[in-house]
Amino acid sequence: MKDLKKLAEELGLAIEESEEFKAYQRAKDIYDTDESLQELIKEFNLKKMAVMQQMQNKTKDDAKLSELQDEMRAAYSAVMAHPIMDEYNDAKDKLENVVNEIYGIINYHVTGQEPGCSGSCSTCGGCH
Repeated sequence: MKDLKKLAEELGLAIEESEEFKAYQRAKDIYDTDESLQELIKEFNLKKMAVMQQMQNKTKDDAKLSELQDEMRAAYSAVMAHPIMDEYNDAKDKLENVVNEIYGIINYHVTGQEPGCSGSCSTCGGCH
């Protein structure tokens, strides 16, 4: 078991050395420190909290709730439209794809199932 843990540690370190991980770290650093993006995220979170509070209010005002939900959606759209969010999400997706591919390889050797295989031949396009 000690050898397996050592190999897992080495794999983790190798992932940290990958271009995908480095790109993700750079994007995350920019994401975390960009004041304009963080202000948009803060505004979205405040709108989200206001919606949740209105939904929990015993004397819920449907018109006010609808207005708050529209404001929350607009705040979310502003966050997602920020160019740094695109870069961050793209880098995050690429790193997740690498990790998922590695997990699929490990899972194949543990379970015998090809990555993406559900185990049900009825929905499969065929092995190999």
